[in-house]
Amino acid sequence: MLQTTALRSSVIEEPTLEELLANISRSTGWIMAGGSAQFRQGALLEMQADLHQVVEQARTERVLQSVNILDEKATKVAANKLSDTAAIMGLRRVLEEFEQAVKAYLAGAKKR
Repeated sequence: MLQTTALRSSVIEEPTLEELLANISRSTGWIMAGGSAQFRQGALLEMQADLHQVVEQARTERVLQSVNILDEKATKVAANKLSDTAAIMGLRRVLEEFEQAVKAYLAGAKKR
């Protein structure tokens, strides 16, 4: 008996900005939590991939600036295995600024 399988076309949907924001917050949390260099590097790579998608979806100056600052700060914390309070709180503040920029973009997009 010959069986044929129907090829299904699967559409890969890109995550929404809300989903990307949640992913970035989670990855940044893992970087702040510490752990091995390999663990932090993995979280950093996931965060950077999500940041790239944010840039593709939300091309405003404020979002682009906050993406660059968050990427730079997270890279510094992850690469140097920083775990002092000042470094972690600095990264948290940068994450909050990023979240505010994306939420402002989303609010403006919903009005259009």
